[in-house]
Amino acid sequence: MSISAKLEKKTPRAGRMKPKDRAQQLLSTALSLFAEKGFTAKHTDIATRAQVSVPTTFVYFETREALVKAVIEEIKRFITTEILVEAEAKAHANPQNAIRVSAEALINAAKKNPDHVKVWLMWSVLFEPCLHKSYHEFELQILQFLLPIIEGKEVDFGQATALQRNKARLILGSSLMLARMVLNGEDEVGRDDFVDLTIRSVTTSFTAST
Repeated sequence: MSISAKLEKKTPRAGRMKPKDRAQQLLSTALSLFAEKGFTAKHTDIATRAQVSVPTTFVYFETREALVKAVIEEIKRFITTEILVEAEAKAHANPQNAIRVSAEALINAAKKNPDHVKVWLMWSVLFEPCLHKSYHEFELQILQFLLPIIEGKEVDFGQATALQRNKARLILGSSLMLARMVLNGEDEVGRDDFVDLTIRSVTTSFTAST
């Protein structure tokens, strides 16, 4: 085989990038692969998809644990900034409005960045000890974020009543289902009906608590 033919058979490699840009490229690639393959995606998968050498991926993710942690941190950043903060900014201390705004933010996020939402959903049902622990900790952060929005006042989740905690859990659980509905192609009418039902359920709990 000629030298030129051998070169043609080689896997093409990505050109030079600044370290910051390369880090972002590899993280985006990892996120996409996690969305496709689950948390089993490896450095070799990332290298192949990004067209870089395997050692290059280890420069940015030194271990398997570092790779998983980087993906999880990106999911946490995304959920917090793209959904929760957006909902908080527009809620105006109105629980029903807060739920609707949160739903709209989640729907838009799932449409615009489905890979982030897919990995979030996968992470939420994993019971491998370290992954389950990290998700539970993040779940508590979400619940603590949601509770003051739902209640219209500052409430510490750890000191909240059982009813208050369950209202926050109801919203979070409904959010996970709504995300699945978007990814599964549920039409707008179906999604709106689900959001309306969620709002009625929480409204009933408000009435019951007074």
